[in-house]
Amino acid sequence: MDSDQQRAAEAECLRLTTAFAVHLDNRQYDEVADLFTPDALYNPRGTPYRGRQEILGYLNGRPAARRSRHVIANQLVQVIDGATAEGYCTLLYFVHEGSLDESAPAPLDGVALVGDYHDRFVRTGAGWRIARRIGTVVFQR
Repeated sequence: MDSDQQRAAEAECLRLTTAFAVHLDNRQYDEVADLFTPDALYNPRGTPYRGRQEILGYLNGRPAARRSRHVIANQLVQVIDGATAEGYCTLLYFVHEGSLDESAPAPLDGVALVGDYHDRFVRTGAGWRIARRIGTVVFQR
């Protein structure tokens, strides 16, 4: 793998991390599930979900009256070879629970939690996908 291919793989994996947060916050759960491999492991807070269907079921169970923003920072991707990469990022999670006019800003009580995601990315016939995403909470309000 030459340096251009490595940079392209890193960029695609970083794009997956960002797309995950954007689609999740906009309740585009099918798009979130499609970022994963068919047999992926997603473990956001100690409960594992395996495969796209379980992941989608978990996401569809999120409260409809929740407004959230997952702010991703400190992203780092290390390409292992042409088919696998490891990733890390820090998550700042803002959330409001409860009914709210969609056009009104939600009350801001500060960051609900700070956590980390540890990822494994794999190259598939459809491009790079998330094969494993493990979330850990570092700070919680």
